[in-house]
Amino acid sequence: MATLEGKKIVVIGGSSGIGYSVAKAALLNLAGHVIVASSSKARVDGAIARLFAEPDLQGKLSQGSIRGDVVDLGNTEVVTAFFEKTGEIDHLVITSGSPRRTVDFRTEDLGKHRGACDMNEYALRSDDYLLCAAGRHI
Repeated sequence: MATLEGKKIVVIGGSSGIGYSVAKAALLNLAGHVIVASSSKARVDGAIARLFAEPDLQGKLSQGSIRGDVVDLGNTEVVTAFFEKTGEIDHLVITSGSPRRTVDFRTEDLGKHRGACDMNEYALRSDDYLLCAAGRHI
């Protein structure tokens, strides 16, 4: 059976719900490093604490196997800094709940997503930027 052994997994929206369950499942499947990211420090800290307390994960986690980060997806500089800090990743899971559209995120021009001001386009553009920034690390 295939595992995630040694892989680096980033879960955007990983502090609760499906994202939290994905982070837990990745750790149960021997992921080398899981990064849980959300917009709230309190939620990120709570998720990390809950993961360390999970009975199924007892004895399987070390301080280096999981990290939490606050990421404001509406701030392109923060998104870029997050992925620069994170480095190369193996899997990206986005459960933050905002709508997405398909883009070629490996070649997309990051600059064109910086000027979004229409609220209907804002979520789309901020997610596009997230994928563009992440694409350079996958």
